[in-house]
Amino acid sequence: YPPHEIFVGGQGYLSSDIIQFNCGGQTFSQTPPTDFKALSQNNAPDNTAGITGFSWIKNRDASVHNILSNRVSGIGNYLESDSTEEEQENTNSVQRFLQQGVQVGKMAAVNTSAASFILWQWAANGTGTTNDHGSGADVTVSVNTTAGFSIVKYTGDGTSGRTIGTGLADQVACILVKNITDTGGTYEWRVFHQSWGNTKAAPLNDIDYPNTSTAYWNDAGPATSGNYTFTVGNSDETNKSGDDFIAYVWAEIPGYSKFGSYTGNSSADGPYINTGFSPAYVMIKRTDADDEWVIVDSARSPYN
Repeated sequence: YPPHEIFVGGQGYLSSDIIQFNCGGQTFSQTPPTDFKALSQNNAPDNTAGITGFSWIKNRDASVHNILSNRVSGIGNYLESDSTEEEQENTNSVQRFLQQGVQVGKMAAVNTSAASFILWQWAANGTGTTNDHGSGADVTVSVNTTAGFSIVKYTGDGTSGRTIGTGLADQVACILVKNITDTGGTYEWRVFHQSWGNTKAAPLNDIDYPNTSTAYWNDAGPATSGNYTFTVGNSDETNKSGDDFIAYVWAEIPGYSKFGSYTGNSSADGPYINTGFSPAYVMIKRTDADDEWVIVDSARSPYN
């Protein structure tokens, strides 16, 4: 595990001796000596890449749901970005969050035999800690302030103007929020984007362009200083009393993320958008008419 190097060696007395090394693939028969640890992912020290906090997986060869999992909700729990379903559980979805990756089970949407998949992931700082920077009930936050990313879990109170802490060190630029206890899939995802302003939200699970409602964000923008909170109204999709919510929240950090808008020109050689760095992941939504969300990335499309 960088920056560490591990060398393993052994010597037998006879040419017929068999030496077996267990590197964590099987349960150890004895407890490692004091001050030593088993060689496994679980015991590897954190590095600058961090442990995955949020994973987004899509089967590229089949029309199945996008699977979104996070460490705050816990192993086996997931949402579908392209549906209104509540949070679901399958022990064969994401089974472990690892450094720079995840472990998956045999659920078809994450591990169909011979199928091709794409995995997008963001690092956070664990399973979450209580955050009381906002108003109302406390929230649970797992945050990566360096990259400007936060996973926020909160319980709605139905109060317009409620503020919710993010743990971020910069102003919120984008939010994906979902009611996760909405049995029967009644409520849509709601997306906040700084380019749309404080009065609009778009559904992540549908093609609708951003629509206006005070109920989403209470027409109030994210905090610009101090504790970087965001505000919700009394919409059942962002703050239904007694229901739990998951919000994926980003701040704009140079070299990590950029959130903006542009005007199309209907040309094959489209407009140039300067992000200030070479992006690995780009998400686009048309905002003046109904149209699909589009995601492109450096792993699948290494060319212009």
